[in-house]
Amino acid sequence: MIISTALDQLKHETVQLVQRLENCDYEELIHLLERRDQVLEELNQLRLPLVESQKVTLKEIGIYDSAILNRMNQLMEEASIGLQRLNESQHQKRAYESYASAGSYFIDRRN
Repeated sequence: MIISTALDQLKHETVQLVQRLENCDYEELIHLLERRDQVLEELNQLRLPLVESQKVTLKEIGIYDSAILNRMNQLMEEASIGLQRLNESQHQKRAYESYASAGSYFIDRRN
């Protein structure tokens, strides 16, 4: 019974996240994956055979794996592009600063 409840709750959380997958962030995905790991670890520790309904629930949860993985890859690509833009802007800033300091002079006139 405890196993079924945990699996049903995990399925519910998975479905809820997948329904808004395009708007979820990295932290929400990580939270779900950690929750999945926790439930699976609990199942392994109990060492009880799963009944058919529990196996079905696990398969139903697994149906969403590819969608979740695709979203994680999308977020990773967005982060990679953001880092690339940041590096480019820092490079441009350094180039501008080195050019500006080499070509400018400060003249102090005292009367």
